[in-house]
Amino acid sequence: MSALGDGGHHPVDEPQTEPVELGVKLQSQRRCGGVASQPGRQIGASDVGQKDVGVEESQFFDCAVSPDGNRIAFRRWWGTHEIWISPLSGEPPVRLWNDPARVSQRGPAWSPDGNWIAYYSEPGGKFAILKIRVGANTPPELVTYASAAAPPHWSPLGNWIAFRDGNRMRMVSPDGKQERIISQQRWETYGWSKDGSSLFGIAADDRRHLILRRLDIASGSESRIADLGPAPPGFDLANYQGNFWYRGFSLHPDGKSFLTSAYRMQSHIWLMEDFDRPSRLLDLLRHRH
Repeated sequence: MSALGDGGHHPVDEPQTEPVELGVKLQSQRRCGGVASQPGRQIGASDVGQKDVGVEESQFFDCAVSPDGNRIAFRRWWGTHEIWISPLSGEPPVRLWNDPARVSQRGPAWSPDGNWIAYYSEPGGKFAILKIRVGANTPPELVTYASAAAPPHWSPLGNWIAFRDGNRMRMVSPDGKQERIISQQRWETYGWSKDGSSLFGIAADDRRHLILRRLDIASGSESRIADLGPAPPGFDLANYQGNFWYRGFSLHPDGKSFLTSAYRMQSHIWLMEDFDRPSRLLDLLRHRH
């Protein structure tokens, strides 16, 4: 999405891939692949690797590769939102948790050791961050409640889970015993540095400009890295529809850029000619023949 400068690092959601520098990744609805673009260059789906995840036709979102690069977690729409895990070696995918209540599961985030997945949901009608042990097929554990739905991001150190809570940013320890409000500003996408010392992300300022920001965890200070320009008008439609402006956060291995999927829309204006010309039914029938 944007250059982070020397020393900037982020978690690598897809550790075995080489994202395009300064790119925006757009995930397909029916495969965990994507396309990317960068200023002056458009990259199509044929330019990036794709992998059959082994499930029948459905809608896939929120793909996240495990820290060891051997599994991919994704949200699948099949009458409800469920998180599934597919081994990249070809074995059949499995549900993270076969919930009899069919409560939605969204935004999977791996723990650094790959043994847990955190996600956001609405148990009992309340927004919450939950975690569940991978492979256990047991009910999830509550991490914390939230005021709105937003994806969690697990620190590479394993000590914090960061998420957007309404119009502010919060961190919570995986056991739910410690919490911190780390920003009073709404970030639209965000992710950790590799050493867990910082968060990077994009937030809109008072002029609706998209600002690339860095938050130092130890000091709590925020700094501005770059102005990415005005927010597209389509983001207003995203707000109306309840969609996120961005989804996902994946760092380039060199730590200087990251990928995210951006909300985009297309519309058309058609010019109709002679639509108001008086016509007789007989003339219309003759014209058809």
